Amino acid sequence: KISTNIRNARDRRKIPRSKLAPMLGLSDQVYNRYENAVSRLTVGRLLHICEVLSISPVEMYPVAPHLWGEDQAEAETRMAIVEKLANFDGLTLQAILSFLHHLKTKETDEGGNGYDGAAPAAPLFTSAVHAANGSDIHGGK
Repeated sequence: KISTNIRNARDRRKIPRSKLAPMLGLSDQVYNRYENAVSRLTVGRLLHICEVLSISPVEMYPVAPHLWGEDQAEAETRMAIVEKLANFDGLTLQAILSFLHHLKTKETDEGGNGYDGAAPAAPLFTSAVHAANGSDIHGGK
C-alpha cells in the first residue's frame, strides 16, 4: 500500500521517476524497487520521500485509523479534512484556525456549556476569511 501511495503521490506531482530518484540520492533502480514493493523502506527513507514530495507520512499510510474516529465514517471524515487542509494557502489556514477557536468542542467549556454545533461561529468564519485575504468565502473579490 505504501509503495502504491508513493507512486500515486509522485504521479500527482508529475515528477518522473528518473527525476525523483536523484532528488533522494538514489539510483533509478533502487527507487524503482521501493515503488514496486520489492525492497522495504526504512522510516527515515519514507520520511525523506514524503519531504521531497511535500506530503505528510499520514497520507502515505494512515496508521491506526481507529484513532481518527469512533467509527469508520468519522475516521474517513477526519482524514478528508486533513487532506483538504494540506492544500490551503497560509492566509486561508489562518482564517480557518481563527474560526476553529470560536467553535465549542465536545469537551465542556469554562462556562459549563457543552458542544452545541457550529452555527454561532459561522458568521465569524466569513469575517475571518474576508479579513485574511480580502475576498468572500468562495474566493471572489
